[in-house]
Amino acid sequence: MLVACSAHGSSTPLQTRAGLPLPGAGSALDYAGPQGVFDLPNATFDSVVTILDSGEVYGMDLIGGRVAGFFHGTLKAVGTKITSKNLVEYNALDGGYIQVASLSAVFMTPSNSTQSNTDPSLKVSLTFPFGTFDSRSNGQKPYATGESKQIYVRPVAVASLAGSYDGELSTVGTTMKLYNPISTLALSNNGAFTATAQDCKFEGTLTQHRNKGVFDVTAHVTGADCAIAGSMKGLMTPVTLSPTNKTLGFQLLSADARKSAMLYVKTSKP
Repeated sequence: MLVACSAHGSSTPLQTRAGLPLPGAGSALDYAGPQGVFDLPNATFDSVVTILDSGEVYGMDLIGGRVAGFFHGTLKAVGTKITSKNLVEYNALDGGYIQVASLSAVFMTPSNSTQSNTDPSLKVSLTFPFGTFDSRSNGQKPYATGESKQIYVRPVAVASLAGSYDGELSTVGTTMKLYNPISTLALSNNGAFTATAQDCKFEGTLTQHRNKGVFDVTAHVTGADCAIAGSMKGLMTPVTLSPTNKTLGFQLLSADARKSAMLYVKTSKP
């Protein structure tokens, strides 16, 4: 979705600007739009977008199973229309830029839905300095292809995700390499996790977000030469939940939202 990641030249780093949206932004009292986890692909990207009950939005953009970037911000809904109040893209593919973005969408809840806004059809446009890109989702993202259970509305317990994972760390807003392999991410039954990538060690906790199928994340990152050392917060969204493959996406931001870390991991093979 974020074709910015393959575009060059027109993007300006925002590391020196104030006012970047922080994790936990938004308020359930102020947001009455759809929530959930949605697949929003276009011809270039496979994007997985999570809209929380507060209107906070996280989106991860994948090319061939690799993270190209992610976006974060807050939304407002009026009637069947959604617009972003603030939205920022953390572009990992094209030099590690932080870019201003905007989102607009129209949603429709099926007439046979018993819970308003829980399984909407979404038509979404994302706008960046280099253009606008459209996509559509016809409902909540399932556990896996062919599954009827939906990630957001049929949550799994954190204990069912426990195990060892391998994958990749991508960072924006730092002097680190944009991509670094994760040797092992170990997730325990109580939601505690550890992971190591390059010079950075993550120690954190997953907490289920308000009985939904996504998880709030707090983490502390250490390492003498780790450019993202310090406290980070964000969201973990399950991307695939099948008996043979669990794929998890951790989207983390520093306290000032000027540095990002995306841990994209899959169940380790025996």
